[in-house]
Amino acid sequence: MWVTVWRHGESGPGIPDRERTLTPRGEASVSSAAVVFAASMAERGMAPVTDIVASPWRRTEQTAALLGAVLGLEPGSDPRLAPGTSVSAIAGLLEQHPAHVLMVGHQPTVSELLWYWLDSTQLPPLAPGGWATVALDFPGRGMANLIDYRASIF
Repeated sequence: MWVTVWRHGESGPGIPDRERTLTPRGEASVSSAAVVFAASMAERGMAPVTDIVASPWRRTEQTAALLGAVLGLEPGSDPRLAPGTSVSAIAGLLEQHPAHVLMVGHQPTVSELLWYWLDSTQLPPLAPGGWATVALDFPGRGMANLIDYRASIF
């Protein structure tokens, strides 16, 4: 299974937090990063993304929509990607998406997932719009191999 973990793009201030939207810079950077991501997948011979799933918060849904426009996919939403989720909750999500799922979420969860699956905290945390793709044998500690990593898109 392939999993791409993507942190939502740069967002502006707002209350409530769940309604914060991407800034114009965040929108532009995610759109251009999606093109880079698609080219990187093709260059590496990676399996194409089959599903995009985002946290139900506004900025992640916007990020997923921008990614979906480039990748030709309609994103879905899943509360297991909302802030405060656990690594174990996401294991259940992966069972529903066995090919190559792209998950759009929040810090610290996105980086914690990578550190758990790689059994290492060597990777810097993902900045807004950053992503990483892993080949995941099973959603357990140390069960992934890092394929591509872009901590920041700025």
